[in-house]
Amino acid sequence: MAIIQHVQPDRGEALDRFTVTLSGDTMTGVTGASFGVGVTVLRVQVFTDGDVRVKIEIDETAKPGLRDVAVTGPAASDQYVLRDGFTVL
Repeated sequence: MAIIQHVQPDRGEALDRFTVTLSGDTMTGVTGASFGVGVTVLRVQVFTDGDVRVKIEIDETAKPGLRDVAVTGPAASDQYVLRDGFTVL
């Protein structure tokens, strides 16, 4: 199971579009990611077991506040969540 330890950058504003680096362990099998309502995941790339890059776009209607960051694996039950790992400003 994937473990997210760090999210960088860990914040963004409405209409921002950028790549977020998720650092952790056992991330080779990651196939998807989520930053909650109002944040669209455009691409997920696994670089190493401890490095996943996620391109996101924050919608202009995204509500400010803390967001859980989740990654998923090949099976629907393969999910790990980092609570309050990202902030929409």
